[in-house]
Amino acid sequence: MSSRAGKTAHPTSSACYGASKAGLDALTRKLAYDFGPEGIRVNSICPGPVETDMSLQWTPEYREKLLGNIPLRHLGTGEDIAALAVFLASDLAGFITGESININGGTYMN
Repeated sequence: MSSRAGKTAHPTSSACYGASKAGLDALTRKLAYDFGPEGIRVNSICPGPVETDMSLQWTPEYREKLLGNIPLRHLGTGEDIAALAVFLASDLAGFITGESININGGTYMN
């Protein structure tokens, strides 16, 4: 699991968190390159705002502001993230490797 913090600065992420996720994204690409000839695919998932126990602690004002910045206007779920992981592990993703895939309702697009 990576994060958009590895791709762009974020006001609530520390520099060390962003650096660690950027390192994970680089590791994803390098491992994909090294293990591709063996048929091994390597990808990382970059979740955005997800409904969790932590998000239940947000103030209503923060939640409203955050939702206003999500083009799909809702938080993701654990099931959303799991569905992407299952897809990436399946043969349907057989030609995808070395990617750090955003799943965030459109809060970060690249």
